[in-house]
Order: sequence, then structure tokens, then C-alpha cells
Amino acid sequence: MALSLRHLILTAPKCSSILTRRRVAHFTFFKDQPDPSLGPTKEMNLCQTIQNAIDITLGNDHTAIVFGEDVAFGGVFRCTTELRSKYG
Repeated sequence: MALSLRHLILTAPKCSSILTRRRVAHFTFFKDQPDPSLGPTKEMNLCQTIQNAIDITLGNDHTAIVFGEDVAFGGVFRCTTELRSKYG
């Protein structure tokens, strides 16, 4: 006995409208103020942040290396573009 799709839809249990209603968050975003005692800061996007972290690590730790496909060309997101000329 094959049940039709229409029969399955009509007999399926109904959810309450409260559970199916999309919830919307109401809040105001306040940006954190950096602590001036930690030194100067600058805004960076994610790729710049990753490149900066790798640059600091390669500069401080002579045993650190970067593995991955296309790292010499900057990787997929071009986060390692200038590091090859700087560190080899």
C-alpha cells in the first residue's frame, strides 16, 4: 500500500505557530575599546590578521614553517603572499 504524498502532508502533526515563527534578536552592538596600555592597534580583516599572526610567528621562531597547497602563491585566500619574499 503506497501512501500518497498529499495524504502524508495532510495527516502530519502540525507545529504551533510559536515554534515555527522566526525569532529576531534585538540588540545594539557596541565595539570594544582597546586597552591603550597594550600598545597601538589597527583594524584588520581576517586575512590580514592571519597573515600578521604567521608573520610574527615566523619572525620569532626560526623552527616555524608553513605547509599547504599554493602557499608560495599566497594560498587560496592570498594570506601568505608577501611572506615568501620575506622569509624564503
